[in-house]
Amino acid sequence: MHLTLTTDDPKLYGRRLSHEWRTLLLGLLLCCLALIWLMTAALFHARSRSIEEHAQNMAQAQLNLASIQFEQQFTLLRTALQHRALEREASALPAPIDNLDELWLIPQQGAPRALGGSSNRPPLPIQALARGLVSRPADGAPFVLLPPPLQFSISKRIPFLLPACNRSGACRASYYGSFNASDWLPALLRDTPGSQIRLFNRAGQLLIQSTPAPAETQSPSSWRRLAQWLTLLPSPHMEASALVPSIPLRITVAVSTRGTWSTDRSLPLLLLGSTLLSALLVFFGIVGNRLHHQARRERRQLDEHTALLALSNANLKKKLHKLASTHQDLQALLDTIQVGVLILHPDRHEVTTANMAAGRLFGLHISELIGRSILSLLAEPADVEGCESLLDQGLGISDREIQLRDGGGKIFWSQVSMRRVRFNDHHSIVMSVVDISERMSHNQQLQREKQETERLVKQLQEMQHELYERATHDDLTGVANRPHFLQQAQQAYRQALRQGTPLGLAIIDLDMFKLVNDTYGHDAGDLVLQQVAMACESCLGEGQQLGRLGGEEFAILMPHCDYAQAIELAEQVKRKIAELIISYHDDRIRVTLSIGVSCWSPQDRPLLIGRLFKLADLALYQAKETGRNRVVPARALNCLEP
Repeated sequence: MHLTLTTDDPKLYGRRLSHEWRTLLLGLLLCCLALIWLMTAALFHARSRSIEEHAQNMAQAQLNLASIQFEQQFTLLRTALQHRALEREASALPAPIDNLDELWLIPQQGAPRALGGSSNRPPLPIQALARGLVSRPADGAPFVLLPPPLQFSISKRIPFLLPACNRSGACRASYYGSFNASDWLPALLRDTPGSQIRLFNRAGQLLIQSTPAPAETQSPSSWRRLAQWLTLLPSPHMEASALVPSIPLRITVAVSTRGTWSTDRSLPLLLLGSTLLSALLVFFGIVGNRLHHQARRERRQLDEHTALLALSNANLKKKLHKLASTHQDLQALLDTIQVGVLILHPDRHEVTTANMAAGRLFGLHISELIGRSILSLLAEPADVEGCESLLDQGLGISDREIQLRDGGGKIFWSQVSMRRVRFNDHHSIVMSVVDISERMSHNQQLQREKQETERLVKQLQEMQHELYERATHDDLTGVANRPHFLQQAQQAYRQALRQGTPLGLAIIDLDMFKLVNDTYGHDAGDLVLQQVAMACESCLGEGQQLGRLGGEEFAILMPHCDYAQAIELAEQVKRKIAELIISYHDDRIRVTLSIGVSCWSPQDRPLLIGRLFKLADLALYQAKETGRNRVVPARALNCLEP
């Protein structure tokens, strides 16, 4: 089967129509460009002619002003010099002449004479010219302006010659002087930027010029010469010239057009805008043509790809059907697992697959779980970094307790395990989740009960310690009470028997304590008992114990002490109390002690602990009878035998 193309073929007709439209658009583009440039050139030409006309008018106005100014100044100068000649003829004192830098009188015979200004004589050529002027005065042109030796600026002087004639017209001398032309010009002409004034004498010699010619300040560029040739730019400057016949003096004024042209911002902007518009049109034309060719190439490629896709469409459908079946089987397999399972992307940590148990666990449908980031399901996002670190090291995560957040924002405890696997020919992360909220709640309840039990046990121990302290210690002085002290003494005596070490005992009684109570009151007596107990305890060593037997009577238990050591400690206690001063309000109370000491040594036969107390009590009684404030040992009584 052969394919024939005719003019009725829609594809061929479309290509021909597209070619005609491109040709038409290209022609319209060229016409727009030509129209834009013609309008821009017309505007530039009109603006150039306007600038030239404005510069010509300015030059003519400045020329008229300069002509009037110079004619007035020369008329005043000629009148002043003629009056000076008449005054000299009348032998009167000549009046000074203003606006002159110097003035000399050069006679026909003789040396020049200075009349004012510089003291330097005129050069000899000037003198010869002045004498020749006297012999042949110029009719109608009394002034002779001389060119300076160099081309000075407007601020320099102009020399002149003028015959000095009397009333009869006879001239025997000439005036030679110079004036500053800048002082003669108006300030408006001196300060006008872009303007130049040149002065010529009758012979056409240049006397001075104000500044370099405006057209010569800088050479025009190539594009400026081309624009002037096309009459798009005005002439560099416009001139106006006039002759002042009474001097005679020719004045030429040139005004630059560049200042007006450079300050006119609209023309450059217009030129720039037209250029940019033209460039954009050309750019769009080129881009459109390229896009058209690219679209044609892409259309051909698209047709080829469509054909290839049509050929492989059947195979692709079979593969997709097989893949869908495999996915359904895997999903069914996951749904049979009663533990929540999530398949995560290894890099983005997004859920790609989940089972129904995971949906129930998080309170979401499986479709709502897929695409979620694991960060939104974790109560603590920092747990992700720890899990990633273990997975990167090739280690799995087993039974890690992590707090998760369900779809409603509720936080629950879970036991998580994670492994890197290959799922559907892709690397993935399998995450299993077990809800352990109930177990964690039970553990927390047990922990709270444990803490409460520990608190109650501690409180009970404190109460037991407090009861023990109250049962074994005296409430007033804080030392051991009588029952506890007797128990400690019995234990110390048994230990002394076992170890074969001596045991000392001292019983202390405050002297005249009833007098303290009667004199200062019971509060003072209680204070005395407390201070005495503290002073006694400060004298005791390690293992020695102080107890209150009752009232103002105390006892000291001294393990490992024989009579000498026991008596020495008793004497130390007696001295300590004798030096003690107890302040009570404004009173100072002092007390003394009577001490009876008894001792058991391994050489003595065993006896009851009560016997040891009895001996110490007899020694105390002996101390009271013999004057108080003393220590009496029981061995001095010879009553150690029962």
